[in-house]
Amino acid sequence: MNFGFNSNVRAGETLYHVQTEDRGASHPFQDTVVYVAGAVVYKLSTSYADVLGSTEPGDLAEKLHALLSAQHTAVISQLEAGTLPLRGKVEIPAEPEVLIEREAIEVRLENPKTWLASGTATLEVSLRSTQSGAEVANAEVEAMFEQGRERAHCCVVQADALGRATLQFPLPEITADEACLVIRANSEFHYGELRFRLKRKPAGAVPNPVLK
Repeated sequence: MNFGFNSNVRAGETLYHVQTEDRGASHPFQDTVVYVAGAVVYKLSTSYADVLGSTEPGDLAEKLHALLSAQHTAVISQLEAGTLPLRGKVEIPAEPEVLIEREAIEVRLENPKTWLASGTATLEVSLRSTQSGAEVANAEVEAMFEQGRERAHCCVVQADALGRATLQFPLPEITADEACLVIRANSEFHYGELRFRLKRKPAGAVPNPVLK
């Protein structure tokens, strides 16, 4: 089974491309490669041979997808924090004038009243082009939790052919008076995000998102 994630990440004045792929059961490794202007500046290869022998066949795809997502988001977090050991500390400024101008995506939360249950967030998301109104298929959709100066990458999935995606993850504890839940959609030709403000509630109460 081969699948993966691709993200464009801007850190400082540099635009990076992060690619994480599964090589398949015949060569059980998951690779993350970070590029700057086509040059490889970081590579991480993780074996999952132990998972093949300890996981039921029906659960294997789900387990590998979770491992791949966790590795991809961990590398992005380190890249944004400036702690990723890049080769030669390459710093190549982005060239906005040669980048393709991307259409905006309308990111819509389809279950605003039922997205949180027992501390687990389940976000049913639909994506449409704000220009044409058409569904945006196969975009990368990521959920992030922002609190103060900290950002946690919670989940990354790929939208289906109808521009729909489901993100599910444990909601981090809200320790400040306010925090933000960000749903970001990204593809080669489209980009968009939706931000919700979460307020800390008394113990036992359910936080409701307020569109920011």
